[in-house]
Amino acid sequence: MKSNQFIAEEDNILGARIWDVTEIDEDGNSPRGVHLVTFDKKTVLNLFADYPHNFSAEQIEIVKKERPFWADFFKGRSGA
Repeated sequence: MKSNQFIAEEDNILGARIWDVTEIDEDGNSPRGVHLVTFDKKTVLNLFADYPHNFSAEQIEIVKKERPFWADFFKGRSGA
């Protein structure tokens, strides 16, 4: 995880296995079109750029269970 990335812990549901990550640029803004998540609070993945090809099978199942909106949104992608 980069020094300008922060886990949005207050938004995480107790017991969830996926966490939202906020990225802040040098001007204090969050970039648009980026939806960052982490499963281990170390490795950060971008849903738009990385799903599903850079997600493990277990991570894809977690997204389907805990973030069904995103699983449905990306269902047309190969491997989703």
